[in-house]
Amino acid sequence: MSVVAGEQTERSVKQMGTLCDVVRMTQSLFSGQVSTEAMSDPESPGESWVVVTVQAPGEPKELVKLRCEWHERMAQQFPECVRDLRLSILPSA
Repeated sequence: MSVVAGEQTERSVKQMGTLCDVVRMTQSLFSGQVSTEAMSDPESPGESWVVVTVQAPGEPKELVKLRCEWHERMAQQFPECVRDLRLSILPSA
């Protein structure tokens, strides 16, 4: 597991705690390695998000099912940050 840390403010420390929980939840769904990366669009400097990347074995149909379950769990468990997270699945053999 890797978690990206930026400038430490009270809000970012709380978000880091939440991010660790998000990574744990993601690991419970996907059997592969999980990493995170903070990203932003230079053309929209006020917008930023975190990409949660998983390396996951499985058939495409199963991975789509897990992706849907991830989004449902995110909305239930972390409604305050669901719009700031993106899931990227890298299929592995």
